[in-house]
Amino acid sequence: MILNLIDRLAGKWFDWRADMMAKDDHEEARFRKVEVTQNGIEMDIIHSGVATFADNFSELLDKNNIKNYLQFDIKPRPDRNIKPIRVTVQWAIGKSPAEINAILKNGLLDIARGISTNSANKARDILGQCGYDDEFEIIAQDGRQ
Repeated sequence: MILNLIDRLAGKWFDWRADMMAKDDHEEARFRKVEVTQNGIEMDIIHSGVATFADNFSELLDKNNIKNYLQFDIKPRPDRNIKPIRVTVQWAIGKSPAEINAILKNGLLDIARGISTNSANKARDILGQCGYDDEFEIIAQDGRQ
């Protein structure tokens, strides 16, 4: 009961602080493009906060040698009683987890249906489409030993 009250008070303070910060921030976000695609929503937004966000995550991906994407969970404020969300940050030239999943699913279905007569070549092709070429080479080398 007491924690619930503290959470609500902290939430009110966060709301107040966000309002104060918004009053000091006079920069308006400008949307150059908003397009719904089969992979999600693509937006071009001009705002210094977006540029800072992109810079920080580009640096994180680069410094940690992330080839494609990373995911993390964000937990909402406790006073809102909302489920956490999962955020994916990826290089624009990479494939999203959903795209990789579709490639793997379709390739495995082809193998299961017997459409592909050479499973090893099909597996190599599927892994290559997902950007996992290195992993296939490691498996191939292990199989030859």
